[in-house]
Amino acid sequence: MFRLILLCQLRIEAIDSFLKSNAI
Repeated sequence: MFRLILLCQLRIEAIDSFLKSNAI
């Protein structure tokens, strides 16, 4: 369960940084 939460968090961070780099 904890591992799943960690995976989701990493994915959200990756998507967030990806969107920010695209916005520029």
